[in-house]
Amino acid sequence: MMNKLKDAMRMMKKDADSDEGIMDRVLFGTAVAFAVFAAGMASAHYKVFPYPVVVAAKAALVDLKDNWRSDAGVLPTRFLSENTNGKSGLTLNRSDLTHPGYTLVSGLFDDQVAVRMLDMEGETVHQWPVPFELVKRYAKEIDYVDVPLDEWSYQITGIVAEPDGSMTLNAGAMFMKLDACGNHEWTLPTATHHMLNSNKDGTFWGLGFADHEKPPAEWRTNGDPLREDLFVKFSADGVILQKISLWDVLLKNNLHSVIGANGQTPVFQNGGFDSDDSFHTNDIEMLTAQAAAGIPLAQAGDLMVSARNINLVIIFDPDTLDVHWWQAGPWIRQHDPDIMPDGRISVFNNNRENADHGGSNIMAIDPVTRATEILYPKSEDQYFYSNCCGMHQHLPNGNMLITIEQEGRLLEVTSEGEAVWDYTVRYDDKHVIKIFDGVRYDADFFEPDAFSTCEASEDLRPS
Repeated sequence: MMNKLKDAMRMMKKDADSDEGIMDRVLFGTAVAFAVFAAGMASAHYKVFPYPVVVAAKAALVDLKDNWRSDAGVLPTRFLSENTNGKSGLTLNRSDLTHPGYTLVSGLFDDQVAVRMLDMEGETVHQWPVPFELVKRYAKEIDYVDVPLDEWSYQITGIVAEPDGSMTLNAGAMFMKLDACGNHEWTLPTATHHMLNSNKDGTFWGLGFADHEKPPAEWRTNGDPLREDLFVKFSADGVILQKISLWDVLLKNNLHSVIGANGQTPVFQNGGFDSDDSFHTNDIEMLTAQAAAGIPLAQAGDLMVSARNINLVIIFDPDTLDVHWWQAGPWIRQHDPDIMPDGRISVFNNNRENADHGGSNIMAIDPVTRATEILYPKSEDQYFYSNCCGMHQHLPNGNMLITIEQEGRLLEVTSEGEAVWDYTVRYDDKHVIKIFDGVRYDADFFEPDAFSTCEASEDLRPS
């Protein structure tokens, strides 16, 4: 009897030991899971490893989801948007009200990245191609520039033409110059993006960037990797003359509140932020004496810059870095600030798509009183929206040419808001080609024989 009782006690102890072993393992696994969870939360909050890796992986997966057809050579999705209005080509031309000339537009045409020149009838009269092999070759030589995979993985986002037909442009994150026939002349040896503008002395200002594994301590980034927004001045023959950092401009002028305007900047946090795109500068131009006249403190030679991610338009001296004027909002994710003939500043306000915010618009602001006005649209039936990019150009006759990237559309309107010219770049029945640049040049801007030696060129002399 005693032996049976001892055997039973041994079995009970064995079961208890077994249960304790299982419980130990459960508790250990729970502790490990909690530790991993806590580490993940801390990584996300403080933006430390492995947070950057996770963010990069997520971005890669999103890009793969959105653009796998492009990478597979099926459909150039990076260049396409849904054709929401069903338009194709030239659908309106009020020749008695338009400003005549040639419209240059960049995009993907017949599966080739290029700049096209359209006449007022919407016909292509010339084209500057930017071949894949050219972009690929120079991308390999410039720091921070991604080498494109194929013809569908790089874009043109900035164009300046000359009377002789030559063109300086931004293609595949590189500024380069082509002659009238599209032959390559030079490529600037630094990483660039978005827009560039020419100055009266023949030089250019454009936008650049650099990646820093360990940014300067005075930028207060806690040493996290950072992409720096740069302003690059270069000569007509592609020589870099000056570089300015937006960080230096903002910090010199104690604009810490502007740096932290999006709530993600490390001045007010214990870690990093969207280090790949902290400010997202997207336009730069030098002010003439006439343009600066109506802006307090501004002077000829100042730079006006747009920084999308903090809703900022800022004017500063490129030599002293002193800020002479700035405002964040009421525009949202804006592009292309310009000085109007009446001294006001106009911007392409991307805004928000939903009806409560009215879509995109062209907004003007008085730099003295800060009063604003919507220049276009003038009514609800003129609604348009572009979540990315966008341009507007004030024409000599008082009209305005609006480039609506997401709609693949160029729209000329009068000062009263009447549409007089409307052109859409169609890809197929469902898609339009996104337009990154749309610029109208006067009918007599180009020299009569500028394109006479180019193959398949048209006679551009005004009839």
